[in-house]
Order: sequence, then structure tokens, then C-alpha cells
Amino acid sequence: MNTRYPTARSQVGRTPPAHQLSDWASPASDRLSPHYPILHVRPPYTPGATTVMVREVELSKIVPGSVLALHVSARNVDWPTCSEAVRNLRRRLPAVPVVLSLGPDIEDGLFLAGQAAKASVRAVVAGNAPLGESLRRPLTTTTSIGIDVVEWLPLFGLRLSPTLNHLIAQIFTAAPRFTEVGPLLKSIGAAESSTRFRFRKKSLPAPSRWLQAARALHAAMRIQIDPGRSILSHACALGYADHSALCHQMKRIFGTTPAAVRETLGWEWLLERWVRSEVLRAHPGA
Repeated sequence: MNTRYPTARSQVGRTPPAHQLSDWASPASDRLSPHYPILHVRPPYTPGATTVMVREVELSKIVPGSVLALHVSARNVDWPTCSEAVRNLRRRLPAVPVVLSLGPDIEDGLFLAGQAAKASVRAVVAGNAPLGESLRRPLTTTTSIGIDVVEWLPLFGLRLSPTLNHLIAQIFTAAPRFTEVGPLLKSIGAAESSTRFRFRKKSLPAPSRWLQAARALHAAMRIQIDPGRSILSHACALGYADHSALCHQMKRIFGTTPAAVRETLGWEWLLERWVRSEVLRAHPGA
């Protein structure tokens, strides 16, 4: 039986141009060798066409929507080594979700799922289930999006105070319910003026900019989880005036369109674009 263990937690199908590869990996090497077989799952996530088992990750093959699955079997299961491989992949490729694919000979899948959650593995898939559709729900859930984003930001060298982390997590968690940042901050007991000061002091985008990015990210994940639903319907559900308003916002924030997002899974590649263009430009050392 195939079992999925969810953890607590465009240019679709096109290789990024050479001048954009710095967005996807460190220039130190064009390959990653994590000592585990890797399944590279790419849009459109059909097993025969895009799921390839490799020993090395060729960074030039990483595209928006790529997912890397470390394949663990009874012969190579060693959690300290595996967790280090996960950490290395996430550091080098913050735009790519990392998941675990457990071989059918693994008997302690629940234990590994618990350990994987601590290492920020996005999902654990066991058995012979096709990875593409098995990953749709865990990679598009918003249940812990605020916590996930705050845990992910340090991959870019950002070190924020507990107070700022809390505020950012609350903004991403509450974004679907608010179109303006003032009422959102009031709902969590935070003063708007002091919050703006905290963000400005650390050279971060204003809280309203984080809310715009968070709302667009929630819209993207709604589109991914239910790609058959119209873009207009998704837009209206989040308070956008119409299809065009959502398209404009997503293009401005992420540099892509809802139609392109529909073909992918995962939020990391989208938010990485915004972080690099809006956050890191004020933190050149990060």
C-alpha cells in the first residue's frame, strides 16, 4: 500500500538562462552530490517524462517548480547523514523543496517522517506512489506557512529578531483575511507605527509589502492545489477585484503569471524571487 506521510510542515519547464543561475545555486560548483540517489521531479510532474533518478544534481537542469526527493532504502538509511544531505541541498537551492522518497523495504516510515519534519523536509512519500500527484497537497498546504517562511528565510543569510520573525509569521498566516496591513496588525495586537519602525530599522521592506507578497503567495498555492478552478474564482476568494488584478500583482511581485504558477508545485521558487529583489538588495552581505 502506498502511504504519504505529510510533515508538519514562468517559465515552466525551461532551464533558467545562464545569467540567472546565481538565483538557483552557489557558483562554486554546477553539481551537487549528496551521497543519496535523487529523484528530480519537474513540471508537469509526469513520472515517465520528468522524474529522473540521479546521483548528482545538475544545477542547470533545475527549473521553477523543481522538487528534489532523496531516495532512502533499508540499505542506505542513516538519518544523521540523510539530514545533513537535506541541509546542504536546502542551503544551496533554497528555491527547491526537498522531500524524502522511502523505498518499499523501509519499515520505520513513521519515525523517519517525524525526523524529517525537524529537518524541514516538506513531505515523506512511501511505497511506489507517483511522486508528482502525491506531493501536490503537502507542497501546497498553508497550514504552517508563517512558521515555514520564517524558518526558510535564514537560508539567505537573514538573521532576524524573534519579534520580527513573529510579525512576519503572523503576516503570512493571516494574509488571506486582510487586504490592508493596519487591520491585520491590530488583530494581533501590534501597533502599526512601531511595526513599521522595526522593519525600517533592519532595512526590510515595509510590513505592507510583506502582506502583498504573502497574499500573492496564498493565491499561488490556491491555484496549485486546485489548478482546474478558474483564476477569477481564486482571485475573488482572496479579495482581488478580478482576474487582471491578481495577474498584475503576481507579475509585479514574482515576475510570473497565474497560468505559469498553475503548472508548478511549491512556494519556494516564487518567494525566492521576491526575497532576492525586495529584501536582499538592502542586505548585500546576506
